[in-house]
Amino acid sequence: MVDDVRNLELALGDGIKRVEENEAGTAVVQRRGLYIARDLEKGNVLTANDLVALRPFAEGMFPPYAEQQLVGQVVNRSLNCGEALMSDFLVEQGS
Repeated sequence: MVDDVRNLELALGDGIKRVEENEAGTAVVQRRGLYIARDLEKGNVLTANDLVALRPFAEGMFPPYAEQQLVGQVVNRSLNCGEALMSDFLVEQGS
């Protein structure tokens, strides 16, 4: 019985969330990033309705938890619906 309890403790892990070695290949595909939800013209101010969290995530994209920080920022070029939102698509703050 003690052995069974110890096996259960091992199965539960330490409670710390991390990507394990066997999950590394699919971690990128599983993550979500922010995409444009409707066509936007250069100079549009982003609203929450302009953003949607979709898969896959790509390097340089914004994660979904960044949405509130992006609302109110200005796009520096026209963006198409479904396009990944990258940091270089925004007007630099203070410009």
